[in-house]
Amino acid sequence: MAVLVAAVIVVGVVGLLNLVLTVGVIRRLREHNDILTDQVAGASPPIMIDTGTAAEEFVATTIDGTPVTRDSLADTTLFAAMSTTCTTCLDKLPTFIDRAAAHPGGRQRVLAVVVAGPDDSSTAPFLERLPAVAMVVMEPAGGAIGTAFDIRGYPAFALVGTGGVVHARSLDPAKLPRPATV
Repeated sequence: MAVLVAAVIVVGVVGLLNLVLTVGVIRRLREHNDILTDQVAGASPPIMIDTGTAAEEFVATTIDGTPVTRDSLADTTLFAAMSTTCTTCLDKLPTFIDRAAAHPGGRQRVLAVVVAGPDDSSTAPFLERLPAVAMVVMEPAGGAIGTAFDIRGYPAFALVGTGGVVHARSLDPAKLPRPATV
């Protein structure tokens, strides 16, 4: 009789534990569903400051010695923040370069921020190809521009207006709206 009572208690505890874990899994599935729904609907995940928000003031220097500030950004500047340790950044690099080459205003309206990892040789794919189509700033993680735009993930692409106001943002440069050519 005691064995039967113990078995019923064990089965009850296991059933209760199963119920708690199932509720947890359902909650996580709902969270993931909301995230996927936002991405499919075109909402960009919070990789940087929100659209309509201006970046904080910053001062940086491009690899060719040109100073860059928030106020020096022209309207419809194509912006990219990529990390040398990010494989997705390398995958998106050709798309960004194609987009930058076709961007109205030329390289003066394209800003690429490359966050260098501990291995300096990993900068080669970026530094060989980006300077032809963009003003390039090299900075460490948490650098001036990354902090000003509150970059929280890589890659981050955006269309930035006068005064550093973000008009659109995306994880894919091909999904940014194309500015009208004048």
